[in-house]
Amino acid sequence: MGFRQLLSKLNIPRAGAFYGLFDRQWELPLLLVVLTADVLIFSSVLISHTNAACSLLGDGNCDGVVNITDLSILASNFGRTGMGWSQGDFNNDGNVNITDLSILAAHWGLTGGGGTAPVCPGLTSPAFCDNFNNPTVNPASSRSGDLNDTVWGVSRDGLSAFGNQWPGPMSLFALNDGTQTVPSPCNTVTNVLPPHDVNICNGKLHDVVDDGTGVLNLAMYPKQPFDFAGRTGKVVFDVSNNSQGNHAAWPEFWITDQPVPAPFTHEASWTALPRNGLGIRFAGCTDGSGNANTCSQGSPQSIGVDSAITVSNYVENDSFNNGNLQVTGLDSCLASSTPGQMNHYEIDVSQNQIDVYCTNAFSGVLNLSVTPLRHVATIPNANLNFTRGLIWVEDGHYNADKFGNQRINTFTWDNVGFDGPVLPRDLTFDVPNNPALTVGNVNGYSPTYEIGYDIGPNSSTTVTVPNLSSLSSASGGLLTFNFYDNTTEPFAFNYAINGHPHTYAWPFPWTNPNSPKTIGIPISLSDVVNGSNTITFSTGNYEMTVSNIDLIMIGAGGIVSPSIPID
Repeated sequence: MGFRQLLSKLNIPRAGAFYGLFDRQWELPLLLVVLTADVLIFSSVLISHTNAACSLLGDGNCDGVVNITDLSILASNFGRTGMGWSQGDFNNDGNVNITDLSILAAHWGLTGGGGTAPVCPGLTSPAFCDNFNNPTVNPASSRSGDLNDTVWGVSRDGLSAFGNQWPGPMSLFALNDGTQTVPSPCNTVTNVLPPHDVNICNGKLHDVVDDGTGVLNLAMYPKQPFDFAGRTGKVVFDVSNNSQGNHAAWPEFWITDQPVPAPFTHEASWTALPRNGLGIRFAGCTDGSGNANTCSQGSPQSIGVDSAITVSNYVENDSFNNGNLQVTGLDSCLASSTPGQMNHYEIDVSQNQIDVYCTNAFSGVLNLSVTPLRHVATIPNANLNFTRGLIWVEDGHYNADKFGNQRINTFTWDNVGFDGPVLPRDLTFDVPNNPALTVGNVNGYSPTYEIGYDIGPNSSTTVTVPNLSSLSSASGGLLTFNFYDNTTEPFAFNYAINGHPHTYAWPFPWTNPNSPKTIGIPISLSDVVNGSNTITFSTGNYEMTVSNIDLIMIGAGGIVSPSIPID
């Protein structure tokens, strides 16, 4: 009996009729076409095979097969709220509706059993979770290092003489000027250049930054949106936070409403602001009034939240840069001080308030009865103007040898995840970093790795985006990149995709020449093709450097079960 016939035999309330369901052997995805009222909704659902019991999407009773029993479960709860997996809520939004029926239909007849689902401490029902079990061999064009670049994006940005220069080579697994951070088999201090500055070994993610006496940022994000509409959502991660302060190296967290690369600010000299966003810096502490303060367990041996920023329509409210965003310091956590130690973080996110929790540094497996969560800060007046975005874990640096010894520093990360509804992932296609090494020195440091593309005045540069795929599954597209200029702003962005010319007006309500910036430009999917694509950037009477260039196919990755191991 086909799925259509099954639907007709079950008493499922319908807003419209299913039609156009098809399944050719071994072809993924299935295409569901749903007619609701007078609106055609096209829902492309990627089928993701899994070996984990109760992790196969659509398998409501967790017996390892998606069949009529699961459809009956869903039908009996259709239209209800406050439901869970066993009642047919397969995208974890609390509702049993047409989305869950689409998921079940896309996985109809699939089987699976055994295996181990990823676990992120602090999340009882993750929408996304990565334990970084194994490195991924990515295409040569990828900037994601050992991270699975289908799931993760990585961007790097540096403030230097002009454009996006990156000191190198850097010593991977160097901590505090040479001390190795991880045990065997990752016990070799190795000189690396991007993208190999992002490494997975021993079941953990490691990134290294050598700031070359400047300001640098390395940013990593999962391409699956985090949704906290009408609720308090939770993001979790572990990091070896050994920060020596905000004039050193520190971990940083962001949520941005668009997947724009390297969202980051540094005083007035660096304004890579997303359209809308939230950033939290873990480099020190504040008191109950939001003023910089010695941490409750001492500084720098303990760390809380030293500052935060919100962004609304490109306008910042930065507690570190004369904004009125209030970071109320409550406590601190003992910093990681020896190789292998980690701090566990949990961030509760709602539109109006942010609460930050962490643990003292621990070794081995987290045990919250031994190292309990400490409520280190609250942001009571966040007033975010968005409820869905991408999360970022970042490595920030500011001339870290000036007062300490963290110019070369490795942060270790693990167990990155968040809760909420399971939403379709984006697919992102990288332009490779510019492979040229500059001649001379930047900030007294040589050689320097030029990861951006410099475009002279009244000139143009064409780059290639290889291997774009799943175009028909995208709900929209973005062209994203970082840029740096030293001209009189504002100016319009002139670009062409596969020869289709466009001009995009300056979107920022401010100007700030000689500052790194980030931008996402909506594009027409009709300009893009599967396979190789070209992007041409053109300038007027100004010079500009572009870097971390991507074509993003929104939602083209489909819904993927959070119980499927990523690596």
